[in-house]
Amino acid sequence: MQKFILTQKINVIRKYMYILAKRRGYTHPTVVNCSQRLDLLLNRYQNI
Repeated sequence: MQKFILTQKINVIRKYMYILAKRRGYTHPTVVNCSQRLDLLLNRYQNI
C-alpha cells in the first residue's frame, strides 16, 4: 500500500515539474525545488 501511494505522489510531482520546466526553464528555482522533492520521494521508494 505504501508503494502505491508513493508511486502516485511521484507521478504527480513529475508531471508538475515538467509543466513548470516548460514554462520557466530547467534552472528556475521552483523547478529545482520540485526536482529535489521528487528525488527524495524516489529515494524513499527505492528504500522500501
